[in-house]
Amino acid sequence: MIFYDCSTAPSPRRARMFLAEKGLTPETHDISIAKGEQLGAAFRAVNPRATLPVLITDAGTTLTENLAIAMYLEDTHPEPPLIGTTPDERANILQWNAICESQGAMAVAEVLRNSNPHMKDRAIPGPANFEQIPQLAERGRARVTLFKQMLDQHLGTSAYLAGDAFTFADISAFTSLAREFVTLFVVIDPVGTIPVFLYAAARAPRHLHRRIALRATLIAGLVLLAFLVGGQFLLEGLGLRFGSFQIAGGIVLFLFALSMIFGDSKSDNEISAAGRDPMAGAVFPLAMPSIASPGAMLAIVVLTDNHSQTVTEQLITAGVLVLVLGITLALLLAATVIHKLIGNTGASVISRVMGIILATIAVDSIMGGLDALGVLSLEPPEAISAPAD
Repeated sequence: MIFYDCSTAPSPRRARMFLAEKGLTPETHDISIAKGEQLGAAFRAVNPRATLPVLITDAGTTLTENLAIAMYLEDTHPEPPLIGTTPDERANILQWNAICESQGAMAVAEVLRNSNPHMKDRAIPGPANFEQIPQLAERGRARVTLFKQMLDQHLGTSAYLAGDAFTFADISAFTSLAREFVTLFVVIDPVGTIPVFLYAAARAPRHLHRRIALRATLIAGLVLLAFLVGGQFLLEGLGLRFGSFQIAGGIVLFLFALSMIFGDSKSDNEISAAGRDPMAGAVFPLAMPSIASPGAMLAIVVLTDNHSQTVTEQLITAGVLVLVLGITLALLLAATVIHKLIGNTGASVISRVMGIILATIAVDSIMGGLDALGVLSLEPPEAISAPAD
């Protein structure tokens, strides 16, 4: 078997979880939706519909729908059973799976694809472009709230959705409600923060690296929690547009990237600055704009919309935010070990390479902001390889 996955997308996660529960490890290819790889010629040759997941069976059949993949795996690898062992169990599990898809996953997709600026003109997955409809995002938020309430009521009397054991229906419910974690993990980007940390920590003595990581994560967490509580009131009250916010963040990030590329490693100025305040790098650029980026701030506002999310739901999102920040902190602490291995010379090389990448990200952020404001009309990244109609 060959499995085509996307590690950051909820739909492929259902198939990936099903494979894991079955104890199967097929040959796997990770397709980046963020880079638009699903629309490239190589993947379109596998699945012309340009969607994920995809499972190619041992017989060569191409399966592109989660239900089809699950049924195939259940029939070919019946243990442990995830779609029941009797007609009644099977029907009940498939019924709850359909409910999770139609009332949960589709509602979440309505919100994300019709409100996320990075999905402009990509409101529907696949090779064709569709404009966002803000009213659908509002409807989606209401539907997600009702779906959560229904699950809370049902799971108040049962540990699992369909029967006495974990099944395919539970997988579908989990992936439908994982949007907060996936969204925050992507926008905070704990892995992408590592090179910024290495650059910032290079200015400070090694015994302070742990404190830098802790302080940066704490400051970023306080900023993001502040946006969770009052960000929506601030943006709406001042009449600020996300495009302007995105451009400002991109400019700041670009200036920082230039310092990474052209700055002298361990220059006299840096040594002097480190002597005065060796912890300065924890605030800028590590806490802001790397961890608490403009995208992360906006994501927090979107996920905790005061007009549709209850206080309980906002507290759950706050808990997910703390979890993602915890993962970020763990990676930064591990990076201190890497820094010891590569030394200052290695850190200098990494900072310059990553500076070029960060400069590219910054330019893309600025152009995205101009696009959001209507100054430019850009082709979405996912649609670069899309064929003309």
